[in-house]
Amino acid sequence: MTSLLDPRPDAVPDPAGLDPALYVSVALAARITGRHPEAIRRWIREGVLPAIRHGSGPKAAWMVRRVDLDILAERPRRPGAGKRRG
Repeated sequence: MTSLLDPRPDAVPDPAGLDPALYVSVALAARITGRHPEAIRRWIREGVLPAIRHGSGPKAAWMVRRVDLDILAERPRRPGAGKRRG
């Protein structure tokens, strides 16, 4: 059985050097933190959340270190964050 914190416990390390125990995708980062994937991408663009591009071309994906994600997940949410105004 897999879990959010260890989605692929039997995974072989990536030949490109990304260990699945150390890095997660944007989608998994969103699930772990309870935030929307676009919020994770925005934090990456703004430099709030460090990430690396894995792969090349249009299929390259952002990968986030679990350690950085844990630090970010500990931050409290702003009151009213995620609610539409209007």
